[in-house]
Amino acid sequence: MKTVKIPAILLVVYSAIVSIAFVFLLFSFKTNNSFNEDEISLKRINITDEQGNVRLVISNEERIPPPILDGKEFKRAISPAGIIFYDKKGNECGGLALSGKDNTDIGALVLDYSNMDAIAMRVIDTEGGDYNAGFIINDPSPKGTLGRGNGRIALENDNGSAQLILNDANGKPRLKIAVDDNGNASFNLLDKDGNITKDVLK
Repeated sequence: MKTVKIPAILLVVYSAIVSIAFVFLLFSFKTNNSFNEDEISLKRINITDEQGNVRLVISNEERIPPPILDGKEFKRAISPAGIIFYDKKGNECGGLALSGKDNTDIGALVLDYSNMDAIAMRVIDTEGGDYNAGFIINDPSPKGTLGRGNGRIALENDNGSAQLILNDANGKPRLKIAVDDNGNASFNLLDKDGNITKDVLK
């Protein structure tokens, strides 16, 4: 095989271009963000697949992207810091949200149906001392719409009351099993208006 010799001048030019590009990128990165051997501080990171489609975003509150459904952007109810997940079509499909509003801190890990929250694990904590930590399962909203469907199942600790609530298709509580902060247990059947029709433990 014949060896092809690359002129020395081309190697010098190539080395110079690579060095300049590296210095430029390093300078740009350091001036816009914070980087050292131990820490990296950024305002937003987009993780893409091999085709360049965004699959995950890590962002602060100010740079969190709006919800996207079938290529259309919608206004987000709140703007949390966190992580947003996307499916292969570019639709938001869940995330980890951390936000604070009106003296209330909220943290939630959510997985979506095609157009709304499906399952959520959440923590709510207020400066006044109220708290709620639980697991929520929702029905989907109608196809083609963006919003929250009716909640069907809630397993939660609400201000010291451990409870399981099952709702009907309209989101109305119909069965509630609970143990309050004083150790009192209840097992209630409810009508569509929320009135107790039967206390199983009595």
